[in-house]
Amino acid sequence: MIQEIQNRKQFDKVIAELDEPVMILFYTDKSEKSQQALENLEKVDSEAAENSIYKLNARIVSDVHPRYNVTTVPTVITFRGGRPSEFTYGVQSPEYYQRLLQHYSAPVNTEDGTAPANRVTVYTTPTCPYCTQVKRYLDSHNVTYSEVDVASDQAAAQELVSRTGQQGVPQTEINGQYVIGYNTAEIDRLLNL
Repeated sequence: MIQEIQNRKQFDKVIAELDEPVMILFYTDKSEKSQQALENLEKVDSEAAENSIYKLNARIVSDVHPRYNVTTVPTVITFRGGRPSEFTYGVQSPEYYQRLLQHYSAPVNTEDGTAPANRVTVYTTPTCPYCTQVKRYLDSHNVTYSEVDVASDQAAAQELVSRTGQQGVPQTEINGQYVIGYNTAEIDRLLNL
């Protein structure tokens, strides 16, 4: 069962003391989508490493989510090395959460072991042909990525617009930098392909 974070002190301890990646679900007990995300994460937790997934009721523990600009629930933040590495908005499938946890649990990918694996998120809509092209391009280069469908998640869409100033998709976030549209040259540059 996923452990509940009861207060800010416990939250700080969890993200500071654990070496492995930690996923924290920000939810409220009044949100149906939050309950769906929790159910899906509970399916992952049985297969995941112990102490990798936590939940935090943002209505009760109200002094944590403002630190990370969490304005909508459900939101899952994946922390690595005590810092937020990935924000996932809305309800995702158990398989999605499992891939995300595996991605951040993967060993570092450099010879000296100092740099983490690339963090890639593709923001898409179901009817966007260029979104499909970006995903195929990443797949052809064996790049692990997470996908956020902004058509079904208005909060994620608004967050994306606030970060980039752009409404169109695809938008690909690579290690905190954004590529707008289907721009393979820029993707190659950011991923060193």
